[in-house]
Formats: sequence, structure tokens, C-alpha cells
Amino acid sequence: MENANALALLGICMLLLAGCTTQYVCPDGETVANPEDCFAEEEAEVEPEEIVQVGGNCGTDFECFIAAAETCTEANLTRTASINLFGIITTATNVMEIRGMEGGKCVYYQKTIKNEVTFSEEFLEQAREGGATEGELKEQLAASNEMAQATVGFEVTCEFSTQELTAMLENWKAGVGSSSDLAACEQKMPEPAIPEEPAEEVVCVPAAGEGSYVELGIYKTYEIIEGGGIMYGNALVGDSLESAYGHTFTIEEIVINGGTCESCDSKPENAGAATARITATGLLESGEPTEYYAEAGDTIFFCSSWNSTKEECEEHVRLHIFDVHAELVCVEEE
Repeated sequence: MENANALALLGICMLLLAGCTTQYVCPDGETVANPEDCFAEEEAEVEPEEIVQVGGNCGTDFECFIAAAETCTEANLTRTASINLFGIITTATNVMEIRGMEGGKCVYYQKTIKNEVTFSEEFLEQAREGGATEGELKEQLAASNEMAQATVGFEVTCEFSTQELTAMLENWKAGVGSSSDLAACEQKMPEPAIPEEPAEEVVCVPAAGEGSYVELGIYKTYEIIEGGGIMYGNALVGDSLESAYGHTFTIEEIVINGGTCESCDSKPENAGAATARITATGLLESGEPTEYYAEAGDTIFFCSSWNSTKEECEEHVRLHIFDVHAELVCVEEE
């Protein structure tokens, strides 16, 4: 019996031990399972060290440019910055360059490539309260931007010690600048823009192009026969025809009546009948060239030197226009 009781007590102890765990208290009061855990430190997260590019094309990275200034390493940067002066906001974009050492000094170059002005809402509100109209504000903004545009192309070239240049750039980064920063620099103002003369408006008009001709005949009788008569044929502009009676007929030009042209490369639209401008010499009255305008179907009567009356003239020589054929084109108006 005693052995049985001893075994039972032993079993109870074993069960109690199986369900229990040993606990340790660390110096800082934390309870842990193992004493070694008291001194385990959480692994600190190590942030990667930021690598700053030095020199070369810094793009828009001002830190890269400042780092290059410390050793006067050649570098370039495009930087846009704004200045708010009583609500008038000027935003300029500059190309900045470090061009290396020269004569013991670091050469710095800067060129303004863009400059514009805007008004803050507070400025506009105060202006409106002061009685300014929207039109006046618009005019003021346009005038301000016109002045700002005059600075586009402004260039400066400076010589600094590396310490001076670095300090100036650090100030700019912090938003601190002075009008004296670049006062000692060589400055080059942009060339004044020469206003372009407005292009002359080109007016295109219908005309008779190459291949145009006048179909005509010269006759001594009332009977007009196509293909017959004293002379019959096609005459181009510039051609001169002589009759047997001392008349000379010259086709000066073929005129297009009416019509429009969209451009000088287009075809005329809504053009009317073509007219031939003809000059004739050898007439009775003066001997000077006489000008006629004739369309298809017109007949012009001429007198030779021995005719004295209109009736005698009409019985003599006539010029008949069978057709005025025009190859229509558009040309620049003279």
C-alpha cells in the first residue's frame, strides 16, 4: 500500500511538471524563458547611406550641384525657383554651370531660359477691393510678363572661391538670396528682339495659263468661213498676225472674267468667259495701236489707209474671234 501511494504521488508530480514552465526575471523586470534572452537586443534597421552624385549632368538635383561646387567639379543643372514679392510671384528657370578652375577661381555660369509672372489670390483680392477691374488686372499681368520676358536670355559669368560659391548655393537652397550675389559677375543682356515684318498677304487670282490660245480668222468679205479667209488659225499670247492690207494684230493677253482662287496652287472656281485683249496697228485714224477686248463670236472691223468712211471700212477687213480658249490657273496678283 505504501508503494502504491508513493507511485501515485510521483505520478501527480510528473503531471504537474509536464504542464509547467520555468520563468526568469531580467534586471529590467522583463520575464523571459531563458536568461540569455535578457541581453538580446533587437537588430537595429540600418538605413542605406544616401549617395550624392558629384558633378556631371545633375539634371535638377541641387545637392549634386552643391557637392560639385565644393571642389569646383564641372557640372550643370536646370533649376526653377519662385519668389513671392507682395503677392507678385516670379518663377524663373535657369541653366547653371560650374565650368572648372581658372586662374585659381571657380568659374560659375548662369543663363535664364524662362521667366513668368503670376498673381496670388490674396493679391488679386486686395486689388479688386481697391477698385481694380478684371481688365486692368489682365493688362497689369500682361505688362509684368512682358518685362519678365525681357530677361530671358540674360547671362552671367562669375569667378568665386569654392567656399564663396558653395556658401551662395547653400543660401539659395535655403531660400536666402541677395541682389548682390551676382553683382560682381560679367553680365550679358539678351539681344533685343527685332519684330518681324508682317508677311504680305498673297492674293491669288484666276488667269490663263500655258497652252491658252485664240482661234481667229481675218476676212475681206462679209462671209466668215471657219478655216477660210485671208488668214485663219490659232494665236498664242504674244503672237502677231499681219493682213495683206497693212494691219498687224497682236494677242496681248487672255483675261479671265470673274472667278476665285483659294490658293495659287488651286484651280479657279466660278470663272466666267475668257476675253482676248488685242491691239491692232495700221488703222486709218492715227496709226497708233488700238486696243480691243473680244470674246468668242465677236467680229472687229478694220480700215486700211485708203478707206475714208465707216461704210467703206466695214466692206473691207474684219477680224473674227471663233474661240478664246483658256487653260485656267491661279496666279499671284501683281
